[in-house]
Amino acid sequence: MCAAPLPSWIPSCEARRGTRFSDGARKSEQELIRQRTNLEVNLTPSSEPVSALSALLPLGLSAGALLSLLLCLLYAPFWLWSWSRGRLARGARRVRVWPLLASACLFAHLGLMLTLDVAALGRFGLPSIALWLSMLAFALFSVLAVVTFVQRWRAPMGHFQRWHSLAASLGGLWLSAWMTAFGYVGTPCWL
Repeated sequence: MCAAPLPSWIPSCEARRGTRFSDGARKSEQELIRQRTNLEVNLTPSSEPVSALSALLPLGLSAGALLSLLLCLLYAPFWLWSWSRGRLARGARRVRVWPLLASACLFAHLGLMLTLDVAALGRFGLPSIALWLSMLAFALFSVLAVVTFVQRWRAPMGHFQRWHSLAASLGGLWLSAWMTAFGYVGTPCWL
């Protein structure tokens, strides 16, 4: 004797015993089974199909932002060398320093996440405060990078440096806005 309804690919108890149903009874039984299995599969109402563009665009923007912020850290020694030699124009310094500080805070945050113990992050202490402050500083420096770029967009610098500074500033702003939307920026982890 069958106690639970079976999926449509498994024959019912009566069909296994050789009892024949009319086509209407078989269809209604199969429809009932389909409805029950569909309810189990679609538990969340947010499982609607989306286009590939809307699913992959945030990931692509985030990957581009991370790449431009990583390039900030890789170019930093060259910028500091030019700055110490007096070759870097005054307006170009400010345009480059805010994305550099934002990327330093972001990658320091990632380094803390990778090296710290989970138990240390959940307690109120220096590691969890450093983690919280690094993310807040990343968001603040990203906003300052965009504001400074808008104010000094005519600063004397090469085309590549201008586009890279723009990409790093907007990328940092995108990442901090995206993480703020998910509640990651400004949330203390010790609570």
